[in-house]
This record gives sequence, C-alpha cells and structure tokens, in this order.
Amino acid sequence: MHWFIIAFIALILLVAAFFSVDLGKLAATVSLATWLSAFAAIVSAVAALVAAILVRKTLSETQAANQLIREQTMHNRAYMTIDVTEIAGVTDNDGNIVSVMIRVNWKNTGFSPALDVVSGGTCFFFKFGEGNDHLLELDVDETLGNGTGSVVAVGNRSMGRAQFNMTDIAQAIQQQEKPIIMSVCRYSDIYGRRYQATFTTLVNWSDSILDPAFTEQILQKGTEFVPFGPNNREVQLTESVVR
Repeated sequence: MHWFIIAFIALILLVAAFFSVDLGKLAATVSLATWLSAFAAIVSAVAALVAAILVRKTLSETQAANQLIREQTMHNRAYMTIDVTEIAGVTDNDGNIVSVMIRVNWKNTGFSPALDVVSGGTCFFFKFGEGNDHLLELDVDETLGNGTGSVVAVGNRSMGRAQFNMTDIAQAIQQQEKPIIMSVCRYSDIYGRRYQATFTTLVNWSDSILDPAFTEQILQKGTEFVPFGPNNREVQLTESVVR
C-alpha cells in the first residue's frame, strides 16, 4: 500500500511541475512531438510503478499463502511420541515377582494417521563415568531391521516392552549400574515425509525393590522414569512428495 501512495504523490508532483511552467513560452520552443514524448514517458513511469506495486502485492500474497499451507501441514501431520510410564511385575507360579516389565509405547498424538510405522528398542544396565558413553548411541538400522510398517491411527499406539530380571536388577543396583531403555520409531505422515524419533530413558528404582516381599503397588510407586539427554529427538528424513 505504501508503494501506491509514493506513486500517487510522484504523479501529483509531475502534474504540478507541468502546470507551473509558462505554457506560452514553452509552446513556442517545444514541438508537439517532444510534448507527446514527454507525456508518454510520464505515462510509462506511472505504469511501471503500478506494475511494480502489483508484482510486490502478488508476491506478498503468495508468500502468505505458502506460509499458511506450511503451518496447516505441520498442524495436521502425525506425531509419534513415546510413553514408558506403564510398569508391572511378572510373577512365577508362587506369586513372587521374578522380573519387571515396562511398556514402551509409541503413541500417535497428531491429527492424521502415521503411515509405515516401524519401531524397536533395547534395554540394558549401564554404568556412567567409565568413558563408555558411546554405547548409548542406538544402531537404528540394526534395531529396526526389515520390519513391516503398519498404520497407527490418531490416538492409537505401536506397543513394545522392556523386561528386566530381578536377579540382574539386584546385581546392577549393587554395582551402581542404571537400567537404560532405548527406543526408535520411523514413520511417514500423510504428506509423504519420513521421520525418525529416538528416545532414551533412565529407570530409577527405590531400595524397596530389593525387598523380597515387595508388592506390585510398591514397584509402581517406587519407580521413576527420567528422559536422558540428547538422544530424545525427532529428525525429518525425507521431504514431502505433496506440493
């Protein structure tokens, strides 16, 4: 809009300058062809200004429309997020808890189905501060293998689990090792873009887990999940095939 105002003011100044000249003297010295050429130049200049304004306006509207499409696309896409809050004890025939099972669920919290979803993970005990942090890097291709992808609707889950033996848990606590759960999920949105989300969490248990008489309720209350470091992230692997 401000370009239009500038052009309008320029036109007014040109007209004012034209009428401020003594037309009688000017007519005596300037030919008709010169007058026509000058008038044509003024018209061309005004037309160029108007064209530039229209081009700028069209470009601005196009950029705004593209930004709106990008925002709507990001809002409507699928989002696979991790949930590892479910924990339960696995008992033997006598009712004793012999291992701990933790649900590792990738849930679609977006607004459209997640396509070709493949997920996998691993769990192990790890001791920090011994120069072996590189072991916390998950080999994604090896973990996922050649698994067949599935469709996960909005609000649904791709479920997995991690399981720790009680004997191993007791030994790990004694050696100050932390239980680690690592998981990865690859999926596509409805626009054809491929994503990879990775997640790592530490599992903290209270000392009560070493009590042979501890119960399911004590297990659940005494367990804390702590997301760990830079391994919790999502990256876009491919661009959209929808233009």
